[in-house]
Amino acid sequence: MRSPWQSLVSWCVWSGTIIGLFGCSGHANGSEKRPAPRFAMDAGGAPATITDRWRIQFPADHPAGIVTALARCGGMAFVADVRADAIYRVDLARGEVLGRVGRPDEFVEPHTVVADCAADRLYVVAWRAVVVYRMSDGTLVRTYALPPVVSIRGGTATLTRDHRALYVSALWEPARGFSRTYPQNALFKGAKLGLRLSLDDGKTESMVDPVDLGCRGYAEGCWNVSFSVAESGQNARWLVSQGLSERLAVYEAGTPEHRVVDITSPLFINDGRPLPRGAGPDAQREWSVNNSSVDSVMPFGSVIATIHSHINPPKGSAGALPQFSVFMNLHALDGTPLVSDIRLPDFPKGRDDESLYAVDYGEGGRRDASKTVDIVRIVPSRKAFGSR
Repeated sequence: MRSPWQSLVSWCVWSGTIIGLFGCSGHANGSEKRPAPRFAMDAGGAPATITDRWRIQFPADHPAGIVTALARCGGMAFVADVRADAIYRVDLARGEVLGRVGRPDEFVEPHTVVADCAADRLYVVAWRAVVVYRMSDGTLVRTYALPPVVSIRGGTATLTRDHRALYVSALWEPARGFSRTYPQNALFKGAKLGLRLSLDDGKTESMVDPVDLGCRGYAEGCWNVSFSVAESGQNARWLVSQGLSERLAVYEAGTPEHRVVDITSPLFINDGRPLPRGAGPDAQREWSVNNSSVDSVMPFGSVIATIHSHINPPKGSAGALPQFSVFMNLHALDGTPLVSDIRLPDFPKGRDDESLYAVDYGEGGRRDASKTVDIVRIVPSRKAFGSR
């Protein structure tokens, strides 16, 4: 049986929302309203340039829910559906689902998938475990247990080039029940961000201190964490963000040396209003319409892509899935602002060294069940957007 906490987290992940029934409150990072940094180019919400598009047809008796993660190896993609606790093997050229990877009882709530194409391995980062499969036939290879104090709070993970470690976006909780008892301006005191899993012996370790100790509002986005690794030659950097922060940290890997980068932009919304602890779901959703959240930060060569979003004002029937406006800002690794506010069709759900992959749900956006979805590939660069 899943606990009420697990059920709540499952709903939030499945729906893809950045609102919730718990979180942090106030302008707790101590920052005041200030002008966004000046970018070399402002996309102004112009749509991203789609490099490739693949239409996927799901079986009539099992339409897709909200895709939580995907990974690509050549003409094959592996798509996670958290509602079904399933990973599907998809032929991109034919647009067909070929089958499932693994058995239903081998993992719960797949948050992230990482493909090691050369080694024929698929890593599934799920609730309380990382599960490894042989991609070619879906055979279970190994399961790594994660510590109970760790919450998988983001959708990014990085396999090191030596194939010996997996870095995961995770929150190490400082104490049981901290979200209900810690003051809003020190909510993450004692917490750690990011997890390194040794693929040799299964040992785990926490990575860095929080970028901010508090949050801008008591909403689900507060708990989101992104931890990515940028490897170049003999050097590596860690990229770290929190969901309701306005900053990211760039660490020299293995050292406390880091710089903090302002990631706000003209379409990054912060209305300055506090959202108190205990606010109901309607108040949280209304606040999340007027306040942006950071979904992830990811490296692409010498470029950092920051994904930020806000909920769109509700339309249609009550209870419909929320829709989002999703944007991408680009910075150089040294923090120089390059391009702001490139519009994406939805949240990126996978990446490789050069590209990110998102799901386009088509007209009407996200829905409870989709017979077809498009997987799109976008190359983050200064030329990554077209005319409005």
